[in-house]
Amino acid sequence: MKNEKYQSTKTNRFYPGRISEERAKQLESYLVPIDELTTDDIVFNLTRARTAWLYALLGYIERKWGEKEAEEAARTIGYYMGRAQMKRRLQALGTDRQTAEQMAHYQDINHAYGGVTSSDNYSEYDDENVMIYRKSCAFHNLRPPGMKSYCRPIIEGYITAYKELDKGIVGFKDEACLCKGDDHCYGGFIYKKP
Repeated sequence: MKNEKYQSTKTNRFYPGRISEERAKQLESYLVPIDELTTDDIVFNLTRARTAWLYALLGYIERKWGEKEAEEAARTIGYYMGRAQMKRRLQALGTDRQTAEQMAHYQDINHAYGGVTSSDNYSEYDDENVMIYRKSCAFHNLRPPGMKSYCRPIIEGYITAYKELDKGIVGFKDEACLCKGDDHCYGGFIYKKP
């Protein structure tokens, strides 16, 4: 990052993969001829594929061992995903403690990497808080129709991993969540005063 203060990107206009619901249904039904596939179609499908694999695994665990075990598996998957990502981030920065500004940048870039469903997400921060706003969530919005949302335990796993590795984090705020029936998610990390 440059020496200037990080400004969150609060737009998704640059992000590929934004397609209509009609186009998504055509893709899901394998009705689009291969020579008509676009980059947007492929990005959309890659975004959806990550969640589809995760929910296939969680659905299997739920059917075989029960909902409680599936929730624990979701939490564990979130923990290991968050741990691997944050470990790489902190190693690249050469520290075990980010500032709130660095965490805001990390959250924005991580959500941009997450695919089209996460591209509307953005962070806001001050010296002690990093709040993440989500209009949609790959772990919630892209789950199979009729399947329980495992978003909450996945995110709990991420939070636990981040708090273990980033020594600047002192807590987490949870104000709204799609999986609790809210129309958005809004939550974030509390950082030690600089």
